[in-house]
Amino acid sequence: MASMNEYEPIDFTRTCTIRVGYPESLKEYIVHEGLLTSCSKFFRLALKAGWKESEDRVVYLPEENGAVVEQYLHLLYHRQIGHFRAQAKDDQKNDSNNAQDAQDQICENLCDLYLFADRVQDTDAKNTIMDAMYSLCIEQIGTVSQYAKGYTPNLASIEKIYYGTPGPCPIRQFFAELYACRAQKSWCAAFNIAIWPREFLEEMIDMYTTFKKPTANPFKNRLKFHEIE
Repeated sequence: MASMNEYEPIDFTRTCTIRVGYPESLKEYIVHEGLLTSCSKFFRLALKAGWKESEDRVVYLPEENGAVVEQYLHLLYHRQIGHFRAQAKDDQKNDSNNAQDAQDQICENLCDLYLFADRVQDTDAKNTIMDAMYSLCIEQIGTVSQYAKGYTPNLASIEKIYYGTPGPCPIRQFFAELYACRAQKSWCAAFNIAIWPREFLEEMIDMYTTFKKPTANPFKNRLKFHEIE
């Protein structure tokens, strides 16, 4: 990940503790402080000299989900989230309904992870997660030119992103463009607009109008959906 500056070696001699959840379900994670602060602006500030967390070397995240934090730490140490893709491939060997459920769960997990990375201000993590989302929806169908087919994020994933982010961002754009490109008359007729986030519908409809005109493949370059600091 680019944030781990290769010209500034990370100090692996110091550790800190992340405490997640409330006392009845508390989980603790001991992490190399240098790795954490090199990637996340939130943790960098939390562990900055002068703050209580800096003195105790403990950061409290009572409202976060331990499973999501574990996925984030896996991403920091391994610089990948390929296990999501592996799970999808295994489930696809069973029946199609199970495969769809598995893809929905993977997509929702990626959304949760993206939102956590957004809260801790880790841009490189968000871009890596965005690449995984791109692969889930686009690359697994064979070639990028076949972007009109493939997995489409479910309502739960759309809600997570549109209710969990403050405004325009790459993953919102990706979801809206994906729906706009794959929209068909029969699908639109059965679309219950009352249950979908208003901002998503507005963005999707605006993009649908654009994509009805001849255009180049909007998903040709995954870097289009990366966030730049």
